[in-house]
Amino acid sequence: MSWNMPAHRGREHDEREARGLAADARDVAQNARTARTVAQHATDAQDCRILLEMLGLRLDGLRAEKPS
Repeated sequence: MSWNMPAHRGREHDEREARGLAADARDVAQNARTARTVAQHATDAQDCRILLEMLGLRLDGLRAEKPS
């Protein structure tokens, strides 16, 4: 612990953390939708992989949630 940091976490910290997690979840969902769109328009698996790499997306990090 440092003298520069408060010993307790206030509500602002918790709210900021929750907003950050929500933003991360939105990014993951958007990346999954993007990958799905690319896959629908790609000519084959290699084309899909190349297009996703060009967008900076990795296949192993994309997990689409089932629509409810």
